[in-house]
Amino acid sequence: NARGAVVRLSFEGELFDKSVLSTLGYVVGICHDFGKATKWFQEYIRNPQGGHKDNHAYHASISAFFTYYVASNVLEENFKEMPASDRERWSYIAYYVVYYHHGDLQDIDDNYRIAFRDPLRLKNIMEQARYLLNIADTLQGMYDNLITSGNLYATFNVNDFLGSIGFEHRIEEFVKHLKFAEIKFKNSQDATHYLRFIFLYSVLLAADKANAS
Repeated sequence: NARGAVVRLSFEGELFDKSVLSTLGYVVGICHDFGKATKWFQEYIRNPQGGHKDNHAYHASISAFFTYYVASNVLEENFKEMPASDRERWSYIAYYVVYYHHGDLQDIDDNYRIAFRDPLRLKNIMEQARYLLNIADTLQGMYDNLITSGNLYATFNVNDFLGSIGFEHRIEEFVKHLKFAEIKFKNSQDATHYLRFIFLYSVLLAADKANAS
């Protein structure tokens, strides 16, 4: 898995903090396919040719939003000594990794345009979230087990997350917060963040493709 790939590598240092990267490797590993629980993706997986025409089957966007939400909580609960600004940057890296785990990487400005300003994409996310509210208890139980199995502590609520992005007046607030995180990430002008992102992105893709094969 993604966490194991980090742990097995022989490196240390502030740039590639193994404890943080292995934790985020685990988070992106368990969260990157969150959106596959929707009925639209399940229909697609049973009928790839027909189901792919429905944009609701696209799962990376809502999965990336969930990853940011979970990563923020996990880092806050498990790395209390880490400055809030650093936790925000790490959480944004996890979001960005998952957003593009099934496609080509895009410039950060393109992500802003596509992820935060495309009304059709946001409408799809809201409809996916409202569907998943029907199985929120099941998802909560599954992620509680995954967090415990990963020897982490977290108190996030799947129902609250889905409610925060399932309705127009609420998703605007969620997106606004994510947008500000993106702006601060972009304005930092620090190549360290880019290297960390590329590393975590590589770890997720390698683990995901190995698992699929």
